[in-house]
Amino acid sequence: MLAGIFLALKSFLADHERRRKQATIEFTHKIMLLRQPLLRQIEHIFKKDVINVSDSRYANDVDLQWSIRDFLSIMERMATGVNIGVYDLNVYTLITGTATINTYKMLSPVIDYARHSDNNPNLYIQYENLVGNIKLEKERIAKAKRAQKDEEMRHSPSHS
Repeated sequence: MLAGIFLALKSFLADHERRRKQATIEFTHKIMLLRQPLLRQIEHIFKKDVINVSDSRYANDVDLQWSIRDFLSIMERMATGVNIGVYDLNVYTLITGTATINTYKMLSPVIDYARHSDNNPNLYIQYENLVGNIKLEKERIAKAKRAQKDEEMRHSPSHS
């Protein structure tokens, strides 16, 4: 009886994990569709450079400022889902981790400025935390790959 309950629980948890990963893929795709036009607008002006809020291209373009705020709101929404475990960090990292880090770097002066001007040090904090979590996940993935490669080398015929 206990073995049956254990197997049912194990099966349920595996199915739940599979569904969470699938939901991550689907929601990440939806978020990417929302953020792409905004990111294209931003990169059309700044390429991939870090945005300086005193740059006239930023300071004098209210539409661009709103596009950046919209982009940040989208990223905050995604980040919250990943950070609280609704979405899978590993899957998100594999799909768009590097891009998330790079856009955060590009927009960090805007985020700092918004936090200061809104007197809200926690503005876009989920996005910031997600970037930190992605960096840790990328390190974990790299470490696991190195360990797997080392294990394969130990068991290869040339090392026997």
